[in-house]
This record gives sequence, structure tokens and C-alpha cells, in this order.
Amino acid sequence: MIIMPLSSLAETDHKHNRQYKTHVHGAGILNWVMEGQRLQVSLKSPVINMLGFEHEPHDDSEKQQLALMIENLNNIAKVFELTDGDCELV
Repeated sequence: MIIMPLSSLAETDHKHNRQYKTHVHGAGILNWVMEGQRLQVSLKSPVINMLGFEHEPHDDSEKQQLALMIENLNNIAKVFELTDGDCELV
């Protein structure tokens, strides 16, 4: 669910103003479903909550922040820790 805002962020022309959907900074929605021994998790959050800005990266520092955020979100073990069971991240 995070990929959509990131792809639109990357395509944003910073010379034009962009109207964002209403959202609350510091809040997100975490949904999880467990069926048998399978757990599915989804996270929906304004990109500013994880990145610190909502515009196309302007400098090398912001580009590094974006790359690190994507790397961390693509490594689920950095986002969630499953304990007290015979769990395996897939």
C-alpha cells in the first residue's frame, strides 16, 4: 500500500503545486489478518510519517532518506518482529 504514494511522489513535478488527499501526520492504519498459521499485514500511512517530507526529494540527503525508507520497507524483518512461536517471515 505504500508503493502507490511513493510512485506518485517520484512522478511529481516539483514546479507544480499538488493537492494531497486529507490525512493526519503521525497516524497510520495497520491491518492484519491471521488465517490458520498464515499472517498477512498491510500498512497505510502518509509518506511524511516515515520519510519526513511529502515532496519529490530535492537534494542528496532527501534522496538518501527515500532510498533508506524503501530499503527498510522491503525488508519486513526491519519493520515487524514476530516472537513466541515457530514463525518464519516469507
